[in-house]
Amino acid sequence: MGKVLVIDDDHFIADIISRFLIKYNHEVIKAHTGNDGIILAMQTLPDVVLLDRMMPDMDGTKTCEILKSRETTKDIPVVFVTSKTELEDQVQALKVGAHDYICKPIEPRELIARVEAALRVKQLQDELKDKLRISRQLEETRQHLMEQYMTAMFGQLAESLMHELNNPLMAVIGLAELIKTRNLTKDKQLIEHMEMIHEMGLRASAKLNSLLCIAKDNDQGLGVDINKIVTDVIELVNARLLISGVQLNLHLQQNLREIKGNQNKLARAILALVNNAIEAAESCNNVNCKRISVSTYQIKNEEIGIKVYDFVGNLPEEYKEQLFQPFFTTKGGRNHSGIGLYLVQSIAKEHNGRINWQSSVDNTWFELVLPL
Repeated sequence: MGKVLVIDDDHFIADIISRFLIKYNHEVIKAHTGNDGIILAMQTLPDVVLLDRMMPDMDGTKTCEILKSRETTKDIPVVFVTSKTELEDQVQALKVGAHDYICKPIEPRELIARVEAALRVKQLQDELKDKLRISRQLEETRQHLMEQYMTAMFGQLAESLMHELNNPLMAVIGLAELIKTRNLTKDKQLIEHMEMIHEMGLRASAKLNSLLCIAKDNDQGLGVDINKIVTDVIELVNARLLISGVQLNLHLQQNLREIKGNQNKLARAILALVNNAIEAAESCNNVNCKRISVSTYQIKNEEIGIKVYDFVGNLPEEYKEQLFQPFFTTKGGRNHSGIGLYLVQSIAKEHNGRINWQSSVDNTWFELVLPL
């Protein structure tokens, strides 16, 4: 049935209570002082504590207060057993956390009924704890699987892109190098064009390699230069900015302290924020909102902030609860997966950071804050 701790300085009464409980198949542990009862409660974790109100070394009220203050014993129902019948005493017992109150002389049926009621409460508490624990584990597993999925998807995309573009790109670079070095032409303008093709090809290859590096994980706990990450991310999106006609305002605070973290995951988070702002700017037909702003700064020598603005604004308030949910997107079309902001929030939590945001008539900003 249940494990009951009986704490009573009167050995005779403790024995009588124990016999009643054992008769109904309950396991009984006995203590005769408040201090011994606290020690036994922490060691054995009973389902219910029957506690005498009046004891010489430490009274029941103080014993109950201590049991309720300890993490391991705070949820164990405590039932006071006392000869005091005044209402004020019963109220005081409930105030310090008692579950119930039994007056002496003890009537066996009442004792068993109250103990079993307390056991049902304890059982319900334990079941609720188990459900909450399982729910937390499921949520953690879901987040972990989502992060693995997004990392794998990003990595596969980058590797596919490298495979599809790198081979023809290397051929272009090689041919340009061949024409330039072997003097296959005397046309100076053509030679200059070959040099430009060669240089642009090398730059494009470097960008592809940067994208592949971001797609892979590195070790957690390395020193990370946030300004360098932002600069690398901007280098990756420069072509998109030029094609879409979106202007960039970049403000990097100099001499920022390094943070500890996973460089490539942080790069992914910042890339997601920047792409989110670019998508908003691309959707705007007004030249005044065809721009984004990216800035870095130190906050009170304790944190680093990365803030990304778009100037479209007016993000509806009803999106607030859904904005960081996986696969939720405010943008239509098949090219928007709705995992960018979820990814940012997951990476922020992984680094003990946070993501803040605000939307007004004139602009919307997202801020990634990371501890130093």
